[in-house]
Amino acid sequence: MTQFENHAWFVNEFTPVSSGAPCVLVKYARDVYNDNTHEYVGEEYRWYAFWAEEGFKPLYAIYLNADVYEYETLIAIAESVTFSEDAFVTVAASD
Repeated sequence: MTQFENHAWFVNEFTPVSSGAPCVLVKYARDVYNDNTHEYVGEEYRWYAFWAEEGFKPLYAIYLNADVYEYETLIAIAESVTFSEDAFVTVAASD
């Protein structure tokens, strides 16, 4: 996976977790800018979990503020997720 936001970077390696579908966790950082002045104001850190199955869509994700939530909270949430049978659909050749 490549970066998914401008001015963002992964802080650690992706960690797989047992869940209702293939899931990985990672911490990432991103630059924060003032909405009005567009001046740089610092960095913020987020926990990110995403579920995906190769050849299927969509991708499901959770973002948690890393200053508020512990990594263990993200693990507990990720491990508790279940999906219905039709949660992922086959990607068409034109997609």
